[in-house]
Amino acid sequence: KNAVGIDLEAAANEAVDLYAGSNERYGDYVGRARDENEDRVNVQLAALGRHQDNQLQTLDGIRQRHLLAGRRSLALATEGRIAKLKEGVNIRRSRIESGREVRAQSDLICIGIIEVI
Repeated sequence: KNAVGIDLEAAANEAVDLYAGSNERYGDYVGRARDENEDRVNVQLAALGRHQDNQLQTLDGIRQRHLLAGRRSLALATEGRIAKLKEGVNIRRSRIESGREVRAQSDLICIGIIEVI
C-alpha cells in the first residue's frame, strides 16, 4: 500500500483487467461494425447489379428495334448509351467497394484509480 492506503499491485492488476475487457468489447464492436458494413455493401452491389441488368435489357431491346427498323445511327447511339451505363455502373461499383473497408484504431487514452470517500 502507498501513503494514501491504495494497494498499488491490486490497482495495477485491476487496471490490466479493465484494459483487457475494454479491448475485448471494442473488438466485438468493430467486428459488428464490419459485419454490418459488409452487409450494406453487398446489398448495394446487388441492387446496382439488378439496376444494370434491367437497364441493359431495356437498352438492348431499344437497340434491336432500331436495327430492325433500319435506323442504324439510332442503334449506334443506343450502343453509346449502353457503354456509358456500363462505365457509370463500374465507377459506382468501385465507390461502393471502397466503402467496404472499416478502419478502426484502438488507442489507450487513460487508466486511473479514483478513491471514492
